[in-house]
Amino acid sequence: QAQFGSKSSSSCKQSVKTYSYLKPQFVYLANADVLPFNEIELTVEVDTLVNDCTWEIWSSNMDIATPVLVTSVSRDQLTAFPLVVTDESADAAAFSYHYYVIVKDSCGNETLQSNQLTTIHLTGTKLSTAQNQLDWTAFEGWDEGVEKYYIFRFSGDEISPFPIDSVGPEILTYTDNIAAVDNVSGVFGYWVQAKQHQGNPFGYVEKSNSNRVYLAEETTMYMPNAFRPGGINNEFKPVYKYFSGSQYLLQVYNRWGQLIFETNNPSTGWTGMY
Repeated sequence: QAQFGSKSSSSCKQSVKTYSYLKPQFVYLANADVLPFNEIELTVEVDTLVNDCTWEIWSSNMDIATPVLVTSVSRDQLTAFPLVVTDESADAAAFSYHYYVIVKDSCGNETLQSNQLTTIHLTGTKLSTAQNQLDWTAFEGWDEGVEKYYIFRFSGDEISPFPIDSVGPEILTYTDNIAAVDNVSGVFGYWVQAKQHQGNPFGYVEKSNSNRVYLAEETTMYMPNAFRPGGINNEFKPVYKYFSGSQYLLQVYNRWGQLIFETNNPSTGWTGMY
């Protein structure tokens, strides 16, 4: 209505119909899992009955104490349930990370904050030629707690789906005896996996992986001083353990300094022929 002097003029009437406001009722950060290339995948249980809201994922670590916004996802961007987000900015090989989720309603007001999860950070040390030691930080944030930690070991591209051992939730260190382990390359890779206790109200029984660490063994080599062509020891070549070199060269010279044999293949030896 417009007023001018003692007179007024009114507009026509229009109706605008909106959906009823629904406040988000819950948010639960189910898992924070370190991926093979040190990114971190987050699984979030969200209230999908709301018409409009935004989920903000925040993180911090030892280097960045003040939480920073990783990403935000609006209700209309939710294409799958639960919400799965990958933090590509994370460097899980350097730190353990803390994550939580803030829910903002359609007016931008903070209505809920989730639980906080802390990822596992794994480090490794060579105790001796026969032992590797692993140490890791505890996974934190599951209400039901960690049931156990699984220890995985692999060499090269051969990754076994089965752990070599497991320890209780209160143990954060493990010594691996590798004296009898057959490993041609001499590089041992490890990661640790936390398993969640059952009883989660949302039905989750998650597993969270740590970063991967690699420990290299020193190459040991024995050079024989004799061999017998046509006999039992019929090939002259070094015997080694944990050899993964890429620039191998074996050359044999006679007493006059003439080169009579050479090879770049560690598995090929001299048979005595020229």
